Amino acid sequence: MNDTALQSSPITLDRRVVLGDTDYQVTAFPTDDHRIDLCIVSTDPDGRVISELSAGLCPADLPNVTDVLTSTLAGLIAMTQPPPPPPH
Repeated sequence: MNDTALQSSPITLDRRVVLGDTDYQVTAFPTDDHRIDLCIVSTDPDGRVISELSAGLCPADLPNVTDVLTSTLAGLIAMTQPPPPPPH
């Protein structure tokens, strides 16, 4: 989708995904400055916000940002997991 199509498109992505006990609400919509506003909010079963992520993204940069986030978050997961038990 080019910038003109994005700006003239009234499309808003509003998606809810439940994984286990966590509810994820994802919203994305085009802005006047030719970017996409993205917001991801996760809540626990009591409705308390666990995490919130928001960004303004250039549509052409989405593939690269996806790669950067995927590798960075995979590294953070590895760093925050408990070490494996020593072999017996």
